[in-house]
Amino acid sequence: MILLIAESSFGKHHKIENPNIKLLSTKGSSIVNFRPNGYKVSEKFLEKIKSYKPSFVLIGTDLDLQGTKIATLLHHSLNSLGIKNFRFALTEKGYMRIGSFLNLSRLKLIHRMERANIEFAKKMKRNLGISVGRKTFFLLGAIQHLKKTKPVVKNLNPNGSNTFTAITKILFQNKSVASAVMKLQSLYYQGKIPYPRVDNDYIQDKPYDLYPHPNLREYSYKADIVMPLDKDSYPFGYKTLWLHLNNERLITPSTVLYYDNQLNKFFWNKETLNPFKQYRDLLDFAEDFFLENREDYKRELTAVYYPQLQLSEPKPISTLKNKKEYELLELFEEMEQSLYRKSEEKNIDLEEQQKIWQRYRQIETAFSKEIEKQKGKFKDLSP
Repeated sequence: MILLIAESSFGKHHKIENPNIKLLSTKGSSIVNFRPNGYKVSEKFLEKIKSYKPSFVLIGTDLDLQGTKIATLLHHSLNSLGIKNFRFALTEKGYMRIGSFLNLSRLKLIHRMERANIEFAKKMKRNLGISVGRKTFFLLGAIQHLKKTKPVVKNLNPNGSNTFTAITKILFQNKSVASAVMKLQSLYYQGKIPYPRVDNDYIQDKPYDLYPHPNLREYSYKADIVMPLDKDSYPFGYKTLWLHLNNERLITPSTVLYYDNQLNKFFWNKETLNPFKQYRDLLDFAEDFFLENREDYKRELTAVYYPQLQLSEPKPISTLKNKKEYELLELFEEMEQSLYRKSEEKNIDLEEQQKIWQRYRQIETAFSKEIEKQKGKFKDLSP
């Protein structure tokens, strides 16, 4: 049996019509857990895979960081069980390409940064009495700075749209970020848009090579929410905040709702970005942190979120339905060899990753000392 582990079974591009392949769908976040010393794949899930006694396993995940991380962790877990496996990357046209996995040094860097974020929150709680992660603190500092400087918010691609242009349109209607996200999700469930969380077709000059989904108008759905913005630029305010943060590459479509909810904890009026009185000094502290570290933070995001992955030539899984099992295996082996020959030509800059980590440790050490200085300054930080 050929087993396909699917990150999700929802959406047009997840459908499989292949009698040779057994589909096992799962929510990726439910089978991979974070541990202080590394990631852990669910033993129960691995036992379920073994119960099928597969000839080999296809790991079908999205071409984004989460999907790539899940694929890499499953890959190493299955290798330890002696189960031959391949990454069958999920694209907008279905399962069509064999793909590479994360380099282990990149995976370690991602884990380090996740762990560092948790440790940061613990230090904030211990010293200042409020649990806030490093990414949230950094973004709060960015918002505090933007509120003061009021930059012009540019429409980077007048012909393009993405999750953030859609959110901006909804906010212009005096509705919430949550309602925008729900609207896009609803359109996705109705099959009117390919996916609700996309960058494509808006920011054209990308510093990375992953394009997990097509633009919002791929299915010729032309309602206003998915259309481009009307003007070349807009004044800065809460309604254009998220668009600007996206332009600056400080936020991703999958995190916007979380950070919008975080604003509720710190600002009594999101429309004017006026903070609760007890948080004013804390936000000035966050602004200093943002200004001192923004360039390093962008380099870190690039290293973590934009891995250099390789893909084989497209081969729709639907065309394999008449193949015998051994013929399928030969096909995948051939594709895999071609893939890794290409992968060897494009080495990940491990030295750059090490520099990023060393720089982060310097920042973290300096900030820990600053937190000690601030100890006792912020009293009663509950809203």
